[in-house]
Amino acid sequence: MMGRKGKRMNVNRSLLFLLAIALLLAVPTYGQLAISAKAGLINVADGEVYVDGKMVEHNPNGFTTIPKDGLLKTSEGRAEVLLTPGSFLRVSEYSSFRLLDNNTDNVSIDLLEGSALVEVTELLDENQLTFRAVNQVVRVKKNGVYLIDISPAPRVRVYDGGEAMVAINDEIYLVKSNRELVASAGGWAVNRFDPNDTDALYRWAKRRSEYIAMANLSAARSAPGRTAGMTGTMLGNWFFNPFFGTMTYVPWGANVFSPFGWAFFNPYQAYRFYANPWNYYGYGVRNPSPFRGGNTPTASSGRWSGQAPAGIGGMQRSGSSSMGSIRTGPSGGFGGASGGGYSGGGVISGGGGPAAGASSGAAAGGARGSVGGGARGGGRQ
Repeated sequence: MMGRKGKRMNVNRSLLFLLAIALLLAVPTYGQLAISAKAGLINVADGEVYVDGKMVEHNPNGFTTIPKDGLLKTSEGRAEVLLTPGSFLRVSEYSSFRLLDNNTDNVSIDLLEGSALVEVTELLDENQLTFRAVNQVVRVKKNGVYLIDISPAPRVRVYDGGEAMVAINDEIYLVKSNRELVASAGGWAVNRFDPNDTDALYRWAKRRSEYIAMANLSAARSAPGRTAGMTGTMLGNWFFNPFFGTMTYVPWGANVFSPFGWAFFNPYQAYRFYANPWNYYGYGVRNPSPFRGGNTPTASSGRWSGQAPAGIGGMQRSGSSSMGSIRTGPSGGFGGASGGGYSGGGVISGGGGPAAGASSGAAAGGARGSVGGGARGGGRQ
């Protein structure tokens, strides 16, 4: 009798083990296909953030979404909000805005106080972004980074590569890359500024951009449309990556780079990257033309290059990443040889995968009470 019981227990354990393996294998395939169809989803609420007077709390089962005409307000806190697919709005402490229209083809926001930084990684032809700020109407025209200050003094800054059309009363100003529109004694003036002149909101946005780009690779790999025939026939959209606990952007045309320099893969190229990552990155690029739309890495300039073999927290055009390397050094994982923020496991090889990086918040600048935890890279600086 004891022998039969022992056999049954062994069979049950084997079945449970197989079931656990099946569930683990299913997660990267199906767990990431949660798409945000409307603008206004709060991807990160770091500190005291309120929507229509109610404080945004961590919800393990989903994200808080700002309704149409809803009011977001921060005190000692920051927030990151998804707008049109591929664009983000990040607001600093003591800021507020109202979401006038949450349809992704015509997102409209009324900035009421404080500062807002807009990152546009990809602006699809079907979508439009408009911001109202006191007597200004700002319309984003290109991919780029835009800083809109309401207080203490009104200002619109356009960083590298961007372009905005600003209407003030009956006048229209075209604000191009590395220029700002500021109030002067004679009215409004467009002046050059030093793009290295940044603040805490800009630096936080840059870290967040890198973290979201990191989440893109595995999300794109498990998204539909891995075949070359499907790529380019669908529009990019937001996808949830459960390993990183964040929404990320997945393009469907060419791979794109954020204005901060981080790479976003489409499903087809993510599949190819996992199949043979050295075609994309390593000690020289073996495949000279794996990308479409002009994003072609070369061994000399190295779209993906940095300190070989480091360079991707999100993969960056050039320079090393503050989040470490996707290719494993001796310690494996995202941490690279130095065992940085994601040293617990690797995307390509190594231990327990991206979720194992318990110190990820610190690697992104040190987390402080953000909704979704430190792993979202919401640290202050």
